[in-house]
Amino acid sequence: MEERALTIQKDDNSQILYEAMVQGILRANMEQEIYSLLMEIPMLSRKQMLLYFGEDMAVYTVSAINHLKKKKVLILAEFMKNDDAEEYYMLRRNDLHNLVLEKPNPYINPGNNRREAVCLYKSFWVYLDFKRIGMAANFARETSRYDFFTMVFEMNHTTYDVLFLEKGRDYVQTFAMLKALEKNYDDWDKDHIHRILMLEERSQLEEAKRYDLINGLEFYALLDSETGHISYIQNKNG
Repeated sequence: MEERALTIQKDDNSQILYEAMVQGILRANMEQEIYSLLMEIPMLSRKQMLLYFGEDMAVYTVSAINHLKKKKVLILAEFMKNDDAEEYYMLRRNDLHNLVLEKPNPYINPGNNRREAVCLYKSFWVYLDFKRIGMAANFARETSRYDFFTMVFEMNHTTYDVLFLEKGRDYVQTFAMLKALEKNYDDWDKDHIHRILMLEERSQLEEAKRYDLINGLEFYALLDSETGHISYIQNKNG
């Protein structure tokens, strides 16, 4: 019996269907990535998502965002509206939706939902800044330490804490407690603490210097919310 090789010829329609299937898979994967990201950082802007996933994935990022909005998995953080026409997104989960509706949540301190989202959104710019130059790796959030919200990320096998100093909030007792806890640190712990104190405005700089003796405070970070640009000021006492 003569053996013949089996060949499959793709016509134009099958090629289009194949490409559409691949595009659908990539978008679905990106939707899951966005969902996972917003589980960690409860609110992010479109600009931040595009920077996080990179230029090569921009098309899939935009497609996934639009599809998640259409499915109402993503909701807009209306309280963040401003003149720059940027969109800010959160997952449509009960605890985060309460943030928009300003309803109390029995599992989270009243008033902390919005505060947490804004603090972590701003701190995430620091992570993106280091990621942009290829220095930052995994990140995580820690939202209950010392009465302020903090983000942690790795850089060249070194762990960095980003501490967010809100304007008009008194942290004297908070940092006093932190200093008291650090008295129990051994030399190895003290040598491996690296912190960045993020400020909302330059006018906070003088106030922030009251805290410059906490262990490992290396930089102050000033954010331009409109552009995402961050200026770093070295702590000479760090």
